Amino acid sequence: MATLRYRAKASGNSIHEILGHLPETDIAPGRRERLKRFHQVLERYLPIRTLIRPSELAERLVEDLEYPAFLAAEDSTGRKTANLRKFIITAQRLDEAGVSLTDLVRMLNFGGLDDEEQAAIESEETDAVKIMTVHKAKGLEFPIVIVGDTSWSQRDSTEPLLFEKTSRHMLHSQLQG
Repeated sequence: MATLRYRAKASGNSIHEILGHLPETDIAPGRRERLKRFHQVLERYLPIRTLIRPSELAERLVEDLEYPAFLAAEDSTGRKTANLRKFIITAQRLDEAGVSLTDLVRMLNFGGLDDEEQAAIESEETDAVKIMTVHKAKGLEFPIVIVGDTSWSQRDSTEPLLFEKTSRHMLHSQLQG
């Protein structure tokens, strides 16, 4: 994609136009077939791109290109698949806010979507410690929450707080080294 983007910019053409005239020697055979298919799918959707919501366009492209199946074979960690799901969900939210396809593409080209991180690959039920800002935790529920206090300058007590899982009470206790 970086090569395609570079060639498009250098020639003053769109990536779509560059895809239609891609020399066979430039791309590995397996990738060449995927790029040809991508070009064909783009040909189908270019005329109607302004008539459907950006998220619907993205969903149709993903489906027509069988992208989830491709990612399943290429993405051993599941990170890319999770990011694809997150992108579709974000596009749906932006649809609701009235963001056009042109605006969405502009956002992606100039720095991505504000305040977006990679999608989590574990579920909310995963037995793991999650470290996040208060902003990111808004609306979520956890059985135990530990809030770090970075505003104090001197502690009132040298005793650390411990939590007892069975009684769900806070206990004061000295830690034994």
